[in-house]
Amino acid sequence: MNVINSQFEPEQVVAEFPLSTAQQQFWFLDQLHPGNPALNVAISWEVQGRFLPDDLERAYRLVIARHEILRTRFVEKDGTPVQQVLTHADFDLEVRDISDLHGKAQDDRLAEIAAEVARYPFDLSNTGLIRATLVMLASDRGRLLTVAHHSIYDGYSIGVMGREIGISAAAFAAGKTPDLPELPLQYGDFSLWQQQYLASGVLEEDTAYWREQMKDAPYFELPTDFPRPKARNTEISYLNTALQDDFAEAMERVAKANGTSPFVIGAAVASAALHRVTGADEVLFGTPIAGRQEVELEPLIGPFINNQVLRLPTRASKSFADHVAQTKSVVEGALVHQNLPFSKLVEVVNPVRDASRAPLISMNFNLQHVFMEDETYGDFAMVSKPTFTPGASRDLDIVIIGRPTGWRLNIEYSPNLYKPETIKALLQMIKQSFAHVFETGAFTLGNLPLVQGNAQAEEDSTLPEDPIAQTLQSHPFVAQAVTVDQPRGRWGYVTANPSPLMALETLPQILMQHLSAMGEDAALAGISVLATLPQDQAQLPVPAQVVALQSKAAKPQNDLEQGIIAIWQDLLEQRSIPTDRSFFELGGHSLLAVRMVSRIRKEWNVSLGVAAVYESPTVSELVAHLAPQIAPQALAVETDWRVEPIRTDGDGQQIISINDISLILNASEHFSQSRPSVCVRLFDGTRGIDQSERSFLEIAAEYAKVIEAHQPQGPYLLFGACVHGNIALEAARVLQAKGHEITGVVIKDCWEPGYVAGIRADRIQRRREKLYALGNRMRQVRKGRMSLAAMLGSYRIVRKSGVLTMATKLGFMDRVRATDMTAEQEGFVEYISQARNVYRPEPLDFPILHVVTRITPTGKGFLPSIGWEKIAGDNLQTVSIDDVSVVKGQISGTGELAQKIESFLAR
Repeated sequence: MNVINSQFEPEQVVAEFPLSTAQQQFWFLDQLHPGNPALNVAISWEVQGRFLPDDLERAYRLVIARHEILRTRFVEKDGTPVQQVLTHADFDLEVRDISDLHGKAQDDRLAEIAAEVARYPFDLSNTGLIRATLVMLASDRGRLLTVAHHSIYDGYSIGVMGREIGISAAAFAAGKTPDLPELPLQYGDFSLWQQQYLASGVLEEDTAYWREQMKDAPYFELPTDFPRPKARNTEISYLNTALQDDFAEAMERVAKANGTSPFVIGAAVASAALHRVTGADEVLFGTPIAGRQEVELEPLIGPFINNQVLRLPTRASKSFADHVAQTKSVVEGALVHQNLPFSKLVEVVNPVRDASRAPLISMNFNLQHVFMEDETYGDFAMVSKPTFTPGASRDLDIVIIGRPTGWRLNIEYSPNLYKPETIKALLQMIKQSFAHVFETGAFTLGNLPLVQGNAQAEEDSTLPEDPIAQTLQSHPFVAQAVTVDQPRGRWGYVTANPSPLMALETLPQILMQHLSAMGEDAALAGISVLATLPQDQAQLPVPAQVVALQSKAAKPQNDLEQGIIAIWQDLLEQRSIPTDRSFFELGGHSLLAVRMVSRIRKEWNVSLGVAAVYESPTVSELVAHLAPQIAPQALAVETDWRVEPIRTDGDGQQIISINDISLILNASEHFSQSRPSVCVRLFDGTRGIDQSERSFLEIAAEYAKVIEAHQPQGPYLLFGACVHGNIALEAARVLQAKGHEITGVVIKDCWEPGYVAGIRADRIQRRREKLYALGNRMRQVRKGRMSLAAMLGSYRIVRKSGVLTMATKLGFMDRVRATDMTAEQEGFVEYISQARNVYRPEPLDFPILHVVTRITPTGKGFLPSIGWEKIAGDNLQTVSIDDVSVVKGQISGTGELAQKIESFLAR
């Protein structure tokens, strides 16, 4: 056996990744039954011709060195499994010689060896999750038996590895270096991307589809010959038979006649036959899907496979043609919604757990060509041979597989449930059903001469909907809602969407205000927040206390109060504005606060910073704050609209933010020393810099001019996020060139343009960045920080398709957009971004703090500061914060941002 030493030095671990969803399932199954042979993937190739075991061994070692997944082990960290890639994994090809045996004796001994090596368990905490044995049958013929654990391998990997071993061994035999193309990715890259991709909420549509598809689904199974044991075991047997010689041609003919694929025909025939065995009105079985939708994943070894459930109606009166059409629809639906992992599907359906049965499905079905076609490599050929399956994962596994020698029907089964004669009869019935379909397509499913049985579907209950619940669910903080009558009156129950703005204990009051604003303040006696809503309303808890409105809108006391209430009514789109309720509690957020401050300053010619709204958040408090400034003969004060005050108080150094108010406004609440802050902008949507052609340095110089006019002398402390960070850096360079001191520039998620150009020129890195960006956008959509229209519009291929333009014409969207900014803001950012993309910064000689969050790709191939290392050198300090954002009322990470800035200034 190819057993690898489990002792490793720490420096041997070169990378660590989360588990993919497939790996999580295999790891969990291995934890339930360590060494479970059903998780072993066994492969058999016959090697024919002139070959040396040493060349094959070198080929395996090369493939293991080439694919990180083959040098991977699985360990737990804080109760969570992770996969670790090691620098090296030893491998020795085991060689056994049975060439002295002949005929049946040799075949029997070969079968014994194949079963032995296939069943031998793996230790997931160790590398060496792949092993191989070469059994010499003659001097020019051997059987190459490879076994890998499912956590690092799937069926598609067989062809990938077989071809690479064949090419490499032939090259070594010829004294050459194997010519294999560079891998675009490693499996760890995929698992990391998948984790981020799934966390973005992209599965919501798939989840909804499968929840509906599996609603009230029965547990379909073939009646057993023996009582089920209390717990499943992995004991396995199998029977197979050859299918007719023209099977492939007949399948193609029937598929073409029905406008579908051979797989659909195979699934339709198998389900029809199973219907006749059981008499069930629905047949359910699983089918594996390769899961390699991107071309970059095709040359990788690893477990991308996902199992999906096909739920097929099979009434006896249905014609076979209709059954094929229905099967086609089901298969297409499964393919469209294939991203939902099977383990997540089990969570969604949440079936009653039964230790004696596999969840959801008792059997699998597949129809496929062998993964690796026979091929000649130099002086030898590798021919695919049937393999020994080490263990059973379900009651039955029905596989129709095509080899160069013809098509065969194979059924693997649990011998502790079924007698061989039962499986033999099923085998023959499926074979004859195909023959019947090939002979005539005009028949009903009931015409197949099989014994009928009965199957019943379980029923499920759903919660009813009502208008009040819909009103609650319209609030952005609410995920689900239901209302029921309770002893205290009509009561609302909700589950919450995650929001950093809101503590759960405040949500009932916020929602009561929401009902009041919608004119339904008397509809509910109170609201409770639950983790999940039970399916049975009787399980809803009886409320202990009533949360009701504590104030009503009062009559305005003076013109200032009345004017502020009118502004709030307009901005918040609410009729009723209580004077003792916070602007933010009533639905306001930082962007609306900026608009409100601007309107108040314009209306009453007062000095007002956005921070004052946080310090005086109610109408009454804001009136008290402004009243001393209001005079009957107040004179208008000419101010520079390009400089927007954020905070006007404090003794610390002023922060000058480029085109951003929200982040510094919210971060200022966390500074240990108060400091004034302003936002400098050249465009506010209606006025400002014309967008004629300028270089990026010219644009930055305009900002420097405004900054110097506002603050004639240094030192300067600038801030900018993304492209605005690029402006902050170049504006600081201009100010420094004039002799001013630069305390520092703080940038967030700001790419160095030359580094971006390098990534776009590198196909592998460009692909990684695109996958990462997709995950980011989907995560933003899920969190309510980005609209679906903006996400779709951010992709040029979607914009070019004309779909968004049509949606706009039909009134589904206001415009084709790439962001959620106004059209004017979006245009200005695009203007400065285009100029930024073609400029290349010179070295910088002042302190820079770069705050990098999860929206910036990290990991293999990406520099920690995305390019500024080469421009700023020792002047650069890079720190990581998971999330720093103020988007659509959701605030995250601004406290940590403030701490990082203060630490930077204290250096």
